Amino acid sequence: MHPSAAGRLRYVLVISALLCASRHAHAQSREMPATLPHDAAHDNGTTRLLDEQAERDRVEELPATLPDDAPAPVEHGGPPPIRFEASISAALSAPLAKNPDVAGFGFAVTYGVGWGEIPLAIGIDYISVGSIGDATSQLEVELMERTQNAERFVSTRLMHFDAWLRLQPAHFWIRPYAEGFFGAQLFQGRYLLRSANQESDLAQAEDWGRNFGWGAGIELVDLLGSTGMSLTLGMRYVYADDVRVSRPLVLANERLQVRYEADTTVLLFMLGIGLHYELADPPQKH
Repeated sequence: MHPSAAGRLRYVLVISALLCASRHAHAQSREMPATLPHDAAHDNGTTRLLDEQAERDRVEELPATLPDDAPAPVEHGGPPPIRFEASISAALSAPLAKNPDVAGFGFAVTYGVGWGEIPLAIGIDYISVGSIGDATSQLEVELMERTQNAERFVSTRLMHFDAWLRLQPAHFWIRPYAEGFFGAQLFQGRYLLRSANQESDLAQAEDWGRNFGWGAGIELVDLLGSTGMSLTLGMRYVYADDVRVSRPLVLANERLQVRYEADTTVLLFMLGIGLHYELADPPQKH
């Protein structure tokens, strides 16, 4: 059964309407943006905040100062190479020249410092030596209104306070040295008179004077292993001022003014133990 003319017309109109709708939808789809519209101002603000945060993170990761080609600072080299030396010795004195004293015995203490490998040291010392016995001498005195011979007995103690300069190798197992010194000495004396089986009371006197001289010696280091100890042997030639003292004495119930004058030049011999310490780390080897 064939459709009527009215039916065919309706069919054509429906097809035309569908085609027009399809073209309109296609045109609208081409005009739409690739992404859906959104708030541009919001996106710009978020992007700016993220960029600022990233910039802050980058700045914090940078070093506080830029690297340069300056040399690295020199590190501290440790303590200075100062050497400390000390010794304690037994001392024996022998009178020289016009010194009327007898041999004496005592002790000596020295202390000095040096620097590194320089073969010089400076220091101070104290030496005390007393007479082993009494020195005797003859003199004339006015006693009982006439001149009589008397015998004088004198015992002394000499104390030396000196500064010294010593030339000596700094580090070696055998260390010879030569030195010069200058200082002061204190004379302490006791004396009495004896005449015709009578003896006076004891007089005591003191006198200060200068002394100076030279010396030489040797040290044998680390004889007991690495202990910093040494065996020391030395001698000194001591030039000193003359002693001049005067004290009153009572002999045979008479008061006498008795003078004593003497040269005090001596030769000292010393034997003892030395001690060594160094600030350098590690210390130098001998």
